[in-house]
Amino acid sequence: MKRGYNPTEEIETLAKYINGSKSQKSKLQLFKVFKNKGYDTKEVDRLLTEILKLDHEPSNAEYLEFVGRLGKQTPNLDIRLDDVKDKIYLLPKKYQYCVGCPQKSGYEDIQIRFIRKSDVEGPSKKTPELHEMIVLLGKNYAEAKHRESDRVYSFLRGFDELNIKKFLENKRYDGLTAPLKTLIGKVETFFRGEVSTKEFSNAKGIDYGGLDDALNINFNANDLEKFDDIFDKITLSTQMIYEKIKYRANTQAKNALDRKLGKDLDALK
Repeated sequence: MKRGYNPTEEIETLAKYINGSKSQKSKLQLFKVFKNKGYDTKEVDRLLTEILKLDHEPSNAEYLEFVGRLGKQTPNLDIRLDDVKDKIYLLPKKYQYCVGCPQKSGYEDIQIRFIRKSDVEGPSKKTPELHEMIVLLGKNYAEAKHRESDRVYSFLRGFDELNIKKFLENKRYDGLTAPLKTLIGKVETFFRGEVSTKEFSNAKGIDYGGLDDALNINFNANDLEKFDDIFDKITLSTQMIYEKIKYRANTQAKNALDRKLGKDLDALK
């Protein structure tokens, strides 16, 4: 986990197995996920044995530590192109796990990671420094990537900064927070479908497909009404979760939760 890689899917897969039937079939499915991510399945099997010896269910932080000990890093070559799966057989097997699917937004790229020595600490103490080169389909595609960052993800990242986020990530509150997670997912899907996917489709068509016409990107009255309705429900759901958590809290904790709720409601506005 040394290069800023957050192993969310690996942790979720481990937790599902630990809390599930632990059948041979589910174990093979777990191995498949880890193998596709570039892990050694023998190391994963040893890790499972260690986790199952614990007398408690690991926390997210413990899962992160366990997975981190597998020593996996992001691949130095990461190919995420829509049609590349058709030609994956041309790569040696040890590189085929570097081929992934495009993002849900339709974003495609090739990422090449490499390390150079930094001169920051002087010629006698050169520090390894990670660099990343991103290869895009063309000039319009690069511009679309920056527009998506400004117009979509700069706002969607706000969900990650909400105080309620810690409850959303805690499996103990899954039954309580599931509706809110679904609503946030709808907002993310809304923007991916109406903005990101069209941005990248337009840019790819112009840079790579020789097209001149572009899909129109705007919101009609129905879109705005739908968006307002979802956000009203997000606000209400957030309030309800805080109220239920406050029910068993002491006075000091209730005051802290009230402050966090106020900040979250301001952020949602």
